[in-house]
Amino acid sequence: MQTKLTRVVLSFIFMSIVFMIFTIGYVMNMKTNIEDSVLRLHIVGASDSAHDQELKLCVRNRILSDFSYVLSDCSSVSESKNIVTKNLEQIKSAAEDELSQRGCPYSAMASIEECQFPTKKYGSILLPAGKYYALNIKIGPALGQNWWCVMYPPLCITDTSVEISEESKKKLKSILSCEEYRLICDSETPDVKIKFKIAEIIGRYFR
Repeated sequence: MQTKLTRVVLSFIFMSIVFMIFTIGYVMNMKTNIEDSVLRLHIVGASDSAHDQELKLCVRNRILSDFSYVLSDCSSVSESKNIVTKNLEQIKSAAEDELSQRGCPYSAMASIEECQFPTKKYGSILLPAGKYYALNIKIGPALGQNWWCVMYPPLCITDTSVEISEESKKKLKSILSCEEYRLICDSETPDVKIKFKIAEIIGRYFR
């Protein structure tokens, strides 16, 4: 009787481990695809002074105003990355022009690269922590706090309230699977909440 009980317990433990490994692998694949389907915007301020942080937001507004429209007709993240890459010099010039207009001598750098992002909520969409490709803009020595959002699909809002347009939601839904979309839009649903927490932990430590 005891041997049979031991076998049942061991079988349960084994099946639990297999299920956990499968779940982690499944969530990792979803998280990676989400990361690979989004282009972020990352701006690093020159310092943490109030003046430099204000300049960072002015540069943000200029970049979103001047360049968000060029991504509005993109159908994939690779297309949006190509367009941004072709416009890096113009983006750098626009950032420096904005700084110059405000009497700031800082230079700016613009590049496309992988950056580590924390978990971030954009209206009803919650993106898990992880490494995402981003338009990375550094102002001056780039020693200050950073600011981030999403460039593709175009989810950026420049005022204090973030509202995701239905058009942007549809575009995001079209490039993700149903489960991937649920992971970032229904993260408070009990079954999805567990998967999102796994994705969040993986995103902090693994790619």
